Amino acid sequence: MMMSNADPYLEIRGELAADDFIWNGGSFAGFYYDLDDNITTEVLRTNITQCRLLEPDGIVYMTKAEKDHFKFKDWGSYSVIGFLSERYFVAYLDSPESSNPYFFHESADRNALEDEQLLKILADSDAEKTVSSGTILVLEAGYELFIKSIDIDGEKVYLELLRDGRVLDSSIVCPCKENASAADKTYCYRKDIGRSKDLVMIAVSFKNAFRSSDQDLVTINGIWQISDRPLSVSENSAYGKMTVQKVNGTVISMNNEDNNITLCQGSVVHIMPGISIWTADSKEPRYYIFKAITSPGSYEIRSNVATDSFTWTAQNFPGFYFDLDDNIGTEKLTATVTDGILKSPDGVVYRTAAQEDGFEFEDWGSYAVMGFMGERYFVEYIQAQGSASVLFQKSEDKSILSDQKLLKILIDDDEEIAVYCGISIALEEGYELVVDSIDVDGKKVCIELFHNGSLADRRVVSPYQLAADSADDTYCFKKDIGDCKDLVIIAAHIKSIFRGSKHDLAIIDGLWQLSQTAVDVSRNTKFENMTVREAAADSIILSNKDLDISLSRNKEINLLPGISIKVADASELRYYLSKEVTIDD
Repeated sequence: MMMSNADPYLEIRGELAADDFIWNGGSFAGFYYDLDDNITTEVLRTNITQCRLLEPDGIVYMTKAEKDHFKFKDWGSYSVIGFLSERYFVAYLDSPESSNPYFFHESADRNALEDEQLLKILADSDAEKTVSSGTILVLEAGYELFIKSIDIDGEKVYLELLRDGRVLDSSIVCPCKENASAADKTYCYRKDIGRSKDLVMIAVSFKNAFRSSDQDLVTINGIWQISDRPLSVSENSAYGKMTVQKVNGTVISMNNEDNNITLCQGSVVHIMPGISIWTADSKEPRYYIFKAITSPGSYEIRSNVATDSFTWTAQNFPGFYFDLDDNIGTEKLTATVTDGILKSPDGVVYRTAAQEDGFEFEDWGSYAVMGFMGERYFVEYIQAQGSASVLFQKSEDKSILSDQKLLKILIDDDEEIAVYCGISIALEEGYELVVDSIDVDGKKVCIELFHNGSLADRRVVSPYQLAADSADDTYCFKKDIGDCKDLVIIAAHIKSIFRGSKHDLAIIDGLWQLSQTAVDVSRNTKFENMTVREAAADSIILSNKDLDISLSRNKEINLLPGISIKVADASELRYYLSKEVTIDD
C-alpha cells in the first residue's frame, strides 16, 4: 500500500496589502479583464478597523457594465459586466455609431440587468468556417443549428435549431440577396429567459451560400450565444458574506452588511463565491484576496497591467513565488520601454535573491530559499544559532548555488502521519519511504528508501536513544548533485515508534525532499529570450542581452519558461506578464 496526499490546487492572488486597499481587474487576475479593449468592471475595497472589516462597509464590491463590440462587428455593440470573476451579458445597445444595432431591435427586452439577472456569454466569434448543407453546427448548452438545405438559386439557406435532438425553430436566411442587410444574413433565435422577454439568445451570420452540381456550401462568419440559465442578482441577495445593496441597468454593488469579519493571523475567510481573503500568520498585518481553482484545465495567471516601463514583484504578480506568512518573495522583473521596444541588453531585467526560511518541521532549523521563474528553489542549508541544524550537519556541501545550480523544493511538511510497518510513503520523482521494521525493544526503526522500485538506501533510526536529538531521530538520504557532494535531498523525522501485538508503526512528523535534477544557472545560460548575466552565491540576474523585444500589438513574447508578455490588440500600448498553469486530472 502507498500513502500520498497531493492535491491539485491553483491560487490566483491579488496585490499584497497591509491596510485599506482597492483591487480591480487590472491589479487582481481573479477579476474579469479584457486586455484588447481595456475592459475591467469589478472593484473590491477593504476598510480595516483594528484588524476587522466592520459591517456594513468593511468590504465593498462594485461592478459596472461597460460597452463592448461583438467580434462580428456588423452586429454593433452590447454591454458586458464582470461579476464574481466571470464575464456576463447585460444589454444590447442602440449605439449611435453602430451601423445596425440588429439585436437591440430584434429583442423585446434589451437589458437583462434591469430585470435583476445576468446571462453568461457562451460564444462570441467572427471566425469563418465553410460547411456543407446537411451539416450540424454544434453550439453550446446542447443547442445545434442544422444547415438543412440551400434553394435551387443558391440564395436562401433553410435552417433548423435543435436542442437535445428536438426541433425548436426553423428559419430562412438570404445571404446572397442583392444589398443583403444584417437581418437578411443573420439567423436569430429569441427566447424568454427568466424575467427578460424575447431576448436574442443565439445568432449566426452567413456570409454567403454556394450551390453546385455536387455540393452545397455556406460560409459562417459570426456566432453569438448567451446562456438561457439566468443568474439572479436581486437586491438583498446574499453571496457568501456579501449582500447585494443596489442593482440597476448598469451597476451591482454589495457590502458585508450584518457580517463583521475578523482578519485573524493565519486565517482564510471566504467572502464571496470563489473569492477569499488570506491573512498572514504574522504579527505584522499582511493579507491579499485570492481565487482558488481546483478544476482540471489550463489557466492564465496575469500581472498588473502596464502602459509604459514597469516593475513587477512577487507582491503584484501572482506568477512569482511568494510566502505570505514569512513575507518571502524576491523575484523582480523590470521592463524599460523605449519607443515600444525592450532594447538589449537591459530592456528586460529579472533579479532574484536568496532569503532565509525555516523548515516546516522547526527542529531542523533553516535554509535559504529563492524564487526562480515563479517556482520555489533550494539554495543552501544554514547553521542557525540555537538550532540543531541537522541537515546542515549531515551534508558535506551545504550550498547548491555556489555551484551555480538550483534544486526545486518538492516537499516541506510537518504534518503527523502514522505509518505501519511495510507501508510506503509516496515521495516525489519515484521515491518511496518504507518503515521496514521495529526492533524487539521498540527503540529503533529500520527505514528503507526505494527509487523506481529498487532499494536505494537502508538505515536505522533511534528516536528513543538516551539524550536523543534531531540527528538521532532523523532519517537522511544524501546524494551527489553535480559537483555538490553528499547533499541531503530527503529527510524524515521519526517522532515515535510503537510495537504492538498485531501492528508496529512509526509516527513521522517531518518530511523534506529536494529534486535530484539541478537547474543550471551559470553565466550565459539561456532561458527562452533571457540570459543569465550574473549568478552569485545569493542572487541571480538575467536580461535580454542579445535580443531587442518589440511590443507589437496583439503579440505574445516568451520571456522565461512559462512566463510571457501579452500585448493588447490596440493602438495604445498595454501589456502584462502572463503565466500558464495546468491542473491535471
